[in-house]
Amino acid sequence: MNECTQLKGKLLELGKIYNDNIEDESYYTDLIMDTDFSNRSVLKIITTCGLEPLLSETDPKAENLINTLYVGKEANMCDGSLSGYSNFLHILNTSPKEADTSLNKLGDFPSMVSMSF
Repeated sequence: MNECTQLKGKLLELGKIYNDNIEDESYYTDLIMDTDFSNRSVLKIITTCGLEPLLSETDPKAENLINTLYVGKEANMCDGSLSGYSNFLHILNTSPKEADTSLNKLGDFPSMVSMSF
């Protein structure tokens, strides 16, 4: 076993100990989404360097964070009923949110299409 593999293993052990001691889920989310001096999030560093065991499937904090990133912030807003877990029923039974037109910084559609890419 080379020195890099040993160092990675020790880093994963240290990360697991640190992760197990985090109680507050909002602190955990802030920690994982924090960025370094190169503007890389901790999540990107974990996935790029092969440190995925730090985001264990058995850790509810990691599972909730990934679910929130993948599905959206309303992913945890389930009422506990069987239909509450169904994304399809949620889509059918809820009205869409109105679009925020103040976020349209590019102007109208023709000007967006005519941009030189």
